[in-house]
Amino acid sequence: MLVNLGKGISPIAPLKPQLFSPISVNGLAAWYDAADSSTLSVSAGNISQWEDKSGHLRHVSQSTGSRQPAHDTQNNLVAFNADQYLFSAQLNFNLQNLTFFTVGKVRGISAWGNYVFTQGPDGTFWGLRWNGDAANLKPGFKILGNNNAFSQAVMLDTDYLIAGRFDNSADTTEGYVNGVRYLNNISAAGNPGSNNQFFIGQNNQGLDVHEILIFDRALSDQEINKIGLYLADKWGVSWANI
Repeated sequence: MLVNLGKGISPIAPLKPQLFSPISVNGLAAWYDAADSSTLSVSAGNISQWEDKSGHLRHVSQSTGSRQPAHDTQNNLVAFNADQYLFSAQLNFNLQNLTFFTVGKVRGISAWGNYVFTQGPDGTFWGLRWNGDAANLKPGFKILGNNNAFSQAVMLDTDYLIAGRFDNSADTTEGYVNGVRYLNNISAAGNPGSNNQFFIGQNNQGLDVHEILIFDRALSDQEINKIGLYLADKWGVSWANI
């Protein structure tokens, strides 16, 4: 069943009140929410720090002004351009299993792939990036340097809800676009592991991020649907229950 919960957020309309919180789902390792302005340190429209709402203090920052992303207050997003990114040199997830969610869009193509987030430089350990060109743009769930590309191409300048799940015990990787599975049962050849370096927005040529959620375990289908519906309702995108 495809649940379509809106056509986008009006620049002047406030976000809907949310009764559900991702905090209620066990294993939340990091949570970055552009709708919560209290988590963003902003000066002259540029972001120097984005705080983690999970309670684990996995904040990311950028001290170089030219590399600081912009805060779009009308659309509740963090906008990355060219060499802009947020970063922590001392942020070790040390994951054995992994589930993530992110809402946002790509505005420009990078030859290296637009990274939404990555543990280790260029996704050495794990991460999510957008691959290809404007005619064949696909998300890629990267585990230990292996880029598992989704089978479905998507469009530039369009918000998508991307989710991924890695189950180390079953050695499987799954990926979803708005709840539809386009990556299934690809061996990840190990576990995500970790590295102290964590990036949001690395190697991009135009990336907008509304929200990122990272869990340190393989969530159940029911839990994934619960969070998918929460994000779809919040950001005006679609989610088809898996």
